[in-house]
Amino acid sequence: MSPPSSLIDGYLVSICLASEERLLEEVAKLAAASDEFTRRLRYWEIVYVIRDRDRARLTPQATDLARLTNLRIIIANDDIGYYRRRAIAASEAIGDVIVLTGFRELQSLDLVEFAADAYAADRIVLGRRAATPLQLSFGYWFLNAISAYRVNASDLQTIALPRSKLNALLDRKTLALDLRFEAKRGGESFLRKPVNAMGSAHSRSGVADRYALLEELISTSSGRYLKGYAGLSLIVAMMAFLYAAYAVGIVLFKPDVQEGWFSTALVQSGSVGFLAIGFAVLCLGLADIAESLSGRSRQPIMGEISNVDLFSGNVDLNVEVVSRPPGG
Repeated sequence: MSPPSSLIDGYLVSICLASEERLLEEVAKLAAASDEFTRRLRYWEIVYVIRDRDRARLTPQATDLARLTNLRIIIANDDIGYYRRRAIAASEAIGDVIVLTGFRELQSLDLVEFAADAYAADRIVLGRRAATPLQLSFGYWFLNAISAYRVNASDLQTIALPRSKLNALLDRKTLALDLRFEAKRGGESFLRKPVNAMGSAHSRSGVADRYALLEELISTSSGRYLKGYAGLSLIVAMMAFLYAAYAVGIVLFKPDVQEGWFSTALVQSGSVGFLAIGFAVLCLGLADIAESLSGRSRQPIMGEISNVDLFSGNVDLNVEVVSRPPGG
């Protein structure tokens, strides 16, 4: 039987998720999501990234997983954190539109609509909650101030990207951050989609994963900090020069200067100015190095379990059949 004509069939949608340490609940949510996508999409897949140590925990669910069509399970190293697993899922997706989400948002948001908006607008679409948790506002504000990304407590984990936009991000070492936050400079401007999302703004990822995200936010902004320190050093050097000029003025226009004060002032201003200029040059050089460093080269993927058959129900032909009269 052919699929219903109401199915969206203009593009392939990849739904990407990373395990959040509650595999039994996640398998059940994957099954429910699979039924929903089957009812609404003609071409789709789910890319699910787990750790190698979770492979044995999924064995009792092998029968349930086998029933899920278009599911790909990517097995990553145990030391790969949650947000890097999300990045792996996106890099392994084959869809025209890629939707990354978390299990807390999988069932509460309309992911098909996210994909449709990203495909129609050809822009990156990020979910934004209508109500912001007040207890998280200051922490997010601080991260937004010190990092190179727009960190906002209202932004959800769900993000939809057209294939062309994802391809532009894949070569960046900051892929895990680019798939979570909007870059302040040199990045794609996100289209915010307001939603009435309930519950916590966090995933069930562990403290170590959240610390890794914080560490990456700070480390990727090290170039900005070094340039800021270089600017501060130049200001100090300028103040040292002004102090030296002040000392010369005192000697020229004030007769009762204590013996040895002028030479001490010149030594102080000269030393501070020399060190400040040196720090400024050094920081600018380190900032250039920090911004040009490559990412991790270790192979993060260890295997794949796939149960994908996208064209089993497709009977369309891309050839034209022309009937010929007998004997023609």
